[in-house]
Amino acid sequence: MTLLRCIDPNISQTHVPQGMHDLWLYGILLCLVFYFFLFLFSLIPIIRYYQEIKLLTGINSAIRYCFTFALFLKILTQTTILLGSRYIESDKILRIVGYISISVPSYFITTCYTLVLISWIIICNQILPFKIVEILQKAKVVLIIYNIVIYILCIAAVGIEFKISDPPNPNDKTLHKVSAYFDISRDLFLFLIFALFIIALELGLGDDSYTEITIEQKKLFWSVIILAILLLTRGVISLIQVFLDQHQECNKWFFALVMFNEIIIEGIPLFVLLKINNGFLGSQRRISFDLGTNSLLSE
Repeated sequence: MTLLRCIDPNISQTHVPQGMHDLWLYGILLCLVFYFFLFLFSLIPIIRYYQEIKLLTGINSAIRYCFTFALFLKILTQTTILLGSRYIESDKILRIVGYISISVPSYFITTCYTLVLISWIIICNQILPFKIVEILQKAKVVLIIYNIVIYILCIAAVGIEFKISDPPNPNDKTLHKVSAYFDISRDLFLFLIFALFIIALELGLGDDSYTEITIEQKKLFWSVIILAILLLTRGVISLIQVFLDQHQECNKWFFALVMFNEIIIEGIPLFVLLKINNGFLGSQRRISFDLGTNSLLSE
């Protein structure tokens, strides 16, 4: 409920610095516009390249739909933050809605990242030594179990909120702390999996049987490193937000961290991954066109 309180002065004036309500309102509006255009950037190519997407492997098409749905959830999140306090009168329900609207999109984006990592593992199965491939195959199972666990934690956090909000206590920070610790654990564990994948790539690509590393392999290697760093940064931000929230909610440092997390940590990586995928779909369209043209010429 923290962000709802930061935006709507009717919920609580406590702990909200002078003039910060408007700043939070404009910041959330900016995020809403940003994610709306990012959603269109993801949705339009699905419509345009629908035939090419149908030809993709199950994991690759799942990644595309996963990111698109995650962006849709982000739009719902920003809209809920802006309008939730105007249509929900119960403080208890408002706290639950505030938590769900903020946390669920991040959990879903995390799932999308695990799908990306699984697809990279599948690719690496073709280029890495067998002993490394065996380890990576076990990592796929770990990622599936990981997704089950994080959603159990998410549901558990909602259950905790139901318990501590009877009667509602707007000053109770239990849910905020618990959800933050869940977020930190979620991101730290996935960071460790990414780090192990980086080590596996380094060992596999550095094997004596590999005389030269291709540009594509280097891009893959650096992409994994960047995503791992972003996951670690997101976890660190969650930890910092816990301590900031204990002293003063909605201040300028809390605002800066939220905007940085929304735009830089979660938004920009989605844009880059979508841009890469859009380029791939476009190349598949050109390949199909060239094959069809050559077929007609040969006739």
